Amino acid sequence: MPIYTYKIYNEENNPTEMTFEDYFEVGEAPETIKFDDGSYAKRFTRPFGLQKFSSSFDTEFPYFDRGLGETITSAKHREDLCKKKGVIPVDGDIDHSEEMAELQRSIREDDAILADMKDRLENHPGYSEYRRMRDSGWKPKRIIKERGTINHKGA
Repeated sequence: MPIYTYKIYNEENNPTEMTFEDYFEVGEAPETIKFDDGSYAKRFTRPFGLQKFSSSFDTEFPYFDRGLGETITSAKHREDLCKKKGVIPVDGDIDHSEEMAELQRSIREDDAILADMKDRLENHPGYSEYRRMRDSGWKPKRIIKERGTINHKGA
């Protein structure tokens, strides 16, 4: 769920200095939220994580950049700060496909190991006694031993 920022306006439609953030599903954040006292809040930024640094983004300054640890006042200020700190800015277009492919490969390997273990349990001659006992109604006992407690004495 992205974070949406709202600015509060009084009943005379004048903006106040107060803002708040709320979480909504993408596409479900209302443009305005009305309050009982006649004031209302108006959404004034796009959801975090979907922002692109383009010329249209200039109207959304200033903002605090957590990665840089400073308040950014313009696109130029951000560019200069990145050069000064020796970092390359990432504008929300991170490609995680390699990490996902690695994770999926790992999951497939784990599934293959589990399938091999199940196959050996059902077909390997070394587990024939287990299968015979299981088929006659035997179930292994699951014993959970009491581990006790650790007593900490105050200093």
